[in-house]
Amino acid sequence: MLAMNRKYNLARKRLPAAISGALTMAIAAASPIAFAQEEPETPAEQTDTQPSQPMEEVVVLQRLKTAAEDLVFEKQEEAFVADKLGIEQISRAGDSDLGSALRRVTGLTLVDGKFIYVRGLGERYSSTQLNGAAVPSPDLSRNVIPLDLFPANVVSSLSIQKSYSPDMPAAFGGGDIDIRTRSIPNEFIFNIEAGTGWNSNSSDDAITYNGGDDDNFGTDDGTRALSSQIKQAIATYRGNISAFNIQQTLNFDGTQHTFEEGQAINRELATALNRNVELKDKSLSPDIDLKGTIGNNWFISDDLELGAIGIFAYSNEWRNRNQIRRAAFPDGGDVGAGGFLTEEDITRTVQEVEMTGAANFGVRYQDDHFIETSSLFLRNTQDEALDTIGESIDVNQAVGLQRHDTEIRYEERELFVNQIRGEHAFPDYWGIEGNWFYSDATAKSDIPNEVKIEGIDDIDNQTGAIIQRKVLESATAASYRFQELEDEVESYGFEASLPLSFSRAELTLTGGYEYNRKARDYAGLTVNIDTAGANLAALDGSISEVFSDDNILDPDNRFETTLGSGKPESYLAAQTTESGFFMFDLYWGDNWRFTGGVRSEQFMQVSIPIDDLDFENGPSREVIESGSFSEDDIYPAFSMTYIHNDEFQLRFGYGRTTVRPDLREVTDIEYIDPQTRFRVSGNPSLITSQLDNFDIRAEWYLASGDNYSVGLFYKDITDPIERIETFRTEADVILGYLNAVEAEIYGVEFEALKDLASIHDAFEGFFFSGNLTFSDSEITVGENDIGLTNNERNLTGHSDYVANLQLGFDSGDGLHSASLVYNVFGERVFFAGRNGVDDAVEQPFHSLDLIYSFYPGLNSSIKVKVQNLLGEEVVIEQGLEGEKNFDIFEEEVGTTVSVSYSWEF
Repeated sequence: MLAMNRKYNLARKRLPAAISGALTMAIAAASPIAFAQEEPETPAEQTDTQPSQPMEEVVVLQRLKTAAEDLVFEKQEEAFVADKLGIEQISRAGDSDLGSALRRVTGLTLVDGKFIYVRGLGERYSSTQLNGAAVPSPDLSRNVIPLDLFPANVVSSLSIQKSYSPDMPAAFGGGDIDIRTRSIPNEFIFNIEAGTGWNSNSSDDAITYNGGDDDNFGTDDGTRALSSQIKQAIATYRGNISAFNIQQTLNFDGTQHTFEEGQAINRELATALNRNVELKDKSLSPDIDLKGTIGNNWFISDDLELGAIGIFAYSNEWRNRNQIRRAAFPDGGDVGAGGFLTEEDITRTVQEVEMTGAANFGVRYQDDHFIETSSLFLRNTQDEALDTIGESIDVNQAVGLQRHDTEIRYEERELFVNQIRGEHAFPDYWGIEGNWFYSDATAKSDIPNEVKIEGIDDIDNQTGAIIQRKVLESATAASYRFQELEDEVESYGFEASLPLSFSRAELTLTGGYEYNRKARDYAGLTVNIDTAGANLAALDGSISEVFSDDNILDPDNRFETTLGSGKPESYLAAQTTESGFFMFDLYWGDNWRFTGGVRSEQFMQVSIPIDDLDFENGPSREVIESGSFSEDDIYPAFSMTYIHNDEFQLRFGYGRTTVRPDLREVTDIEYIDPQTRFRVSGNPSLITSQLDNFDIRAEWYLASGDNYSVGLFYKDITDPIERIETFRTEADVILGYLNAVEAEIYGVEFEALKDLASIHDAFEGFFFSGNLTFSDSEITVGENDIGLTNNERNLTGHSDYVANLQLGFDSGDGLHSASLVYNVFGERVFFAGRNGVDDAVEQPFHSLDLIYSFYPGLNSSIKVKVQNLLGEEVVIEQGLEGEKNFDIFEEEVGTTVSVSYSWEF
């Protein structure tokens, strides 16, 4: 369990008894705990093949177009509306991770570089699976997996299903993404790739601080960790380290201790915090990117084949991601010429380290039985340094003052997955086929030290030059937040199918069962250095001067150490899902296919906030009951396909599904969104949303290899969950969640792959692939007392249009290939505004990338990639009702140039 919590928290030892009623309802006692998931759809041909003989010329000359066509057949054979993306397509588009790759798919947009929105619906409406099994998210702020965790070289293909089928979890909104890892190869393969890169914002004006010795490996060496001295003090003084309580506790030894002794011990605790956080300038290093793959297969006999594959990846990059944050209030207020009540200019430097290791082993007996194991380790660490200059209505250049805050944030995220799965065919027993899986996964996120030092500068009111730096006189002048999350997930399931033949029909009956359990332990602790009553002269100077040992321990300076944020900062949660499904797949004659079925799903959940500093009381019965939830429902689905011929088919699909709130969203704790720095709080009153999903799609697969599709979709949502603004101060915007009354979203999708040589000989070697989505949405919040400015508007996260376009080229000699890739989304609501402040709206981001590859031989390639050629920035607008909009959030992205060399045997 979490070391930070378990070492100092005595109150938690009594917790299981306090919540046993709720946990008994949601979790089978003394059982491993895991998450709801779907039965894996493991394709039989999930292999990596590297030809040992020279490739035929026609293959070399069609590198990009062949990659784009590679999974068309599988997409055509799907019973439900789905899109496919292969590893070659990902590689040729220059995508280094899955998040970047998926934004090429029809109707998908990428948010924060990590999360996928399907058809304009937020990440809560999309689910991600690994080889058909659900895995936990190591992200502290979201339940879905950040897709930038997965480097492209661990993936065989991606399946994006947009219409619901009964063999999938009922928690299905916009779509489901199944990540299929690379399987055992057909022969010996060896590949190694090395690359470097540079960003236009990566210059000498970066900032950093003194971290740990292991930072380049993405792990903290203990420099930032909560000290044993503070852990022991929390246990000794039972969560209360005030000078008075320390004195009273010391008196238990039979000796009369003074209040001053308690104050001295309290001050000593502040010296146990890592105060070596003074920011300093840094010249940023070029990116480092390394990848490698090795694998082989061995034929033990004519019937028995063994195989193995190992994969690794490492990357280390530094970026300046400077931001500007502003806030406007309905009662006005001018700061400078901008007309904002607050404005913050944030210099932000981020180091991101990623490490990946994967190992798969498989055995195949004849062509009928295949068993494979997969082990995957992912680490993603972000180390941020922020220097914030701010002004407000009372603190600005006109009065010779400015806010000056220093922040550091180090987050280490890990995901470790072990899976075993099997596929079996029994041709001698009526052709029965079956598959099964077992998956065990653990996700961890550790923020050992998130520090914010509040400062204020005396400045020249004419030039703005700093005259004197000071630490703010505040109860949270130096705030240290320690956070850990651990999700333990176990899941298993099986399915079997029976084919039946009739004179005019082919029928396949399929049934299956899944059981999933999940446990989450989230621990948070805030330690503050309080200067509210300090000697003001002691606050003059730099951070290292003000918070030096001598300054803190001097009783005349009146520093104080405090714990907590005023409300619970931790929570425990558990989920269990048990489901069974039945489906049929009927081919009637040569032109009709009918597929449908039903899924029964029992879901139970409990999420309970925990105050780790309260050693006297556990959570109340009311808190436990409000955090417990269960449902038992049936979820049907049906699909009909008209197959005119090999080149054209028409699909229709319907499914009823649900979307459940995230564990964090239903827990009354507060956290900081790492991207925007907005504060976010949960709402225990949230309930699940119910969706009715309709799809129609026409598809053309031409003999030339060109293919086109046009689709219509409609979704009706009851009780949709929306992100809203709940409160704001000069320093913060606080966001929360509520259930609206209803919402609907509808639209049309277009997709095409076209060889341009068929238009004119001048376009020989060129091809076009792309997709467009046009849609509309409306949400009705209904009557409420929270003062939303717009009770009817677009869904949060929904864009009216999405475009993904790619122009590709292959040279006639097979030595060169290139792609120009464009992606854009329309305006989308980021959060709903209140009290006359309009909705915050994220502006379109026009992403234009250029990828060029040179192939000096069949075994090697050189790739050059330029990302964000247009130099776009992330912008969120908000304004007062009926007035102009302000840019409340801006973030620099910069243009990135990278080059890599790959060699394979």
